[in-house]
Amino acid sequence: MSAEIRMIAAAQWLNDYMLPSTLALAVVAAALEYRRSARGGQSGKRAVWLQTWRVNLGLLACALAVSWLLAPLASPVFGAALSGQSGVLKWLPIPASAYVLQVVLGVLLLDVAMYWIHRAMHAVPLLWRLHQVHHSDEHMNASTHFRQHPVQIVVIAMLQLPLLWLLGIPAVSWVFYTVLGIAVQMWQHSALVSRPRLEQVLSRLVVTPLMHRTHHDRREQFHHANYGAVCPLWDHLFSTYRAPPQHFQPGLLLPTGPHRLASPSLLQCLSMPFMSSSASDTAAGGTHLQTRPQGKP
Repeated sequence: MSAEIRMIAAAQWLNDYMLPSTLALAVVAAALEYRRSARGGQSGKRAVWLQTWRVNLGLLACALAVSWLLAPLASPVFGAALSGQSGVLKWLPIPASAYVLQVVLGVLLLDVAMYWIHRAMHAVPLLWRLHQVHHSDEHMNASTHFRQHPVQIVVIAMLQLPLLWLLGIPAVSWVFYTVLGIAVQMWQHSALVSRPRLEQVLSRLVVTPLMHRTHHDRREQFHHANYGAVCPLWDHLFSTYRAPPQHFQPGLLLPTGPHRLASPSLLQCLSMPFMSSSASDTAAGGTHLQTRPQGKP
């Protein structure tokens, strides 16, 4: 059996079982995090952890519902875009026999595309209104990866679509990258932070929890950095890499007033992009990324 046939078969299996595989990873991550939070009788932290998981899984359910409703329209469009019949990869002098190389290049092109889409989510005020939901989590864990507004899911898909056409991404690359991204980004957001020495080694190959948590820091000098999804190369290449701070301050100032809402509910997360506030119109890291006023708990 050729490498091409094996990769296509693997991609088909991953695509068919993507949702149950994602849920299985979530269950494993939740069990490990719960066990860790239960050590030392930290009941308060465990209650916050449970509330965060409930809200984030609620957002995941909303995103899945929207995806299911739009699937009849989106599936044929994305199928055509992922046909690999045209685009950059088709123009490159890559022999047809080098199928593995095509798939790997497709994954890398998808990752650099997501880097720029992520930067746009922070730089464009309208997109930031959606993306701020993800950054509103002050108690990060593996479920924070699912903390995305359903409308953001649709917008990212719309931004991806022309890039898929232009780059000529094979469907196999898209499946592998999607599964890899889910696994890596759940790890990045998890409360199971690796040891610094291990992360120092891994950070040369993949965006690690410490590197990504820097991006979730509310302070502007850290918040506008480390946009990479899987590969850390792009942040180094485009000068957006920042080393992790000594003291991590996750979250942001919500556009509801001068005080941060530490644990927004599911309804508050869903309504957050549509709340009227001049602060929320400031592209990520403007006046709304502030610490609590002095003297406030």
